[in-house]
Amino acid sequence: MANHLKKPASLLSAAASAVTTTASAAVSATDSGGLQVAQLNPFNVGDDVISQNIIGIHDAQAVRQDVDSLFNVVSNIIRSSTNIADSLDLKQVKSVDLVEDNVPQSALKPSYTLLKEIACQMTCHSFNTWNAHESVVAILEKLKSYTWDAKAVIALSAFALDYGETWRLTLTQASKKENALELHVFRLAQEEKKPSHSNSDLISTLVDRTLQLINGIITLEKFIANKSYTPKDLPALFKAPRDLYTYWILLSLLACANQLSQLEWNIKSEVVARLKIVLTQLNADLDEIKRQKGYST
Repeated sequence: MANHLKKPASLLSAAASAVTTTASAAVSATDSGGLQVAQLNPFNVGDDVISQNIIGIHDAQAVRQDVDSLFNVVSNIIRSSTNIADSLDLKQVKSVDLVEDNVPQSALKPSYTLLKEIACQMTCHSFNTWNAHESVVAILEKLKSYTWDAKAVIALSAFALDYGETWRLTLTQASKKENALELHVFRLAQEEKKPSHSNSDLISTLVDRTLQLINGIITLEKFIANKSYTPKDLPALFKAPRDLYTYWILLSLLACANQLSQLEWNIKSEVVARLKIVLTQLNADLDEIKRQKGYST
């Protein structure tokens, strides 16, 4: 399987050489339940360490469902909300294309309870470089029975619950259609949630790159689900580290969601820089798969 293959060197952290060579640097003492992650810093370890710590919480036999409909709807909500977020002057809010009410039916229908649990994991806990991995693992545990692309889309849907609502309040305030209670809630949200201009730019960049990554992982999973392709036909497909791509998608969503708490600006900058590397590698994988697919047809 692809997850057991050596990951591309270009995805390795620049600080990986500083990591100790012993496994004790990434995990704590063994208990009755096995190895436990001990404050693994994803920015200071190699991809193999991350992969080894998450592969055990994925069901390799997970059946792929239709994720396209849900992704299209949620990504539209996210992009509309981002358009609002980019306009910090409430008197000059950009026009946004709101999602139509007639949402298409999707085979992937995560429960509202599951979405709220993941949303809480994203926003109800502090977030920094030392608990980021633990937070991602907590989400992956809730999504163990889903394929990698479904994990990403469900996490995006959970993120949209809070992200979209925050900027809907902004739009409501700008349009002067709020009632007294909603205005009070908005003012509380404005005080606690509204990011600075520089932070908003970072969030927009993170959101854009995350959506690109999710679109790419969906494409990879579609190829994997096509049983006519084999490792001999498309070796690049089966070497693509889908687990790592999904991992960084979840970590990026956590960073975006924690705009609501006072997450340090430089942590988001680290995530932005890493996502640029990850997205470059994913696009290279997709290009190589297309090339090999052309040769195999």
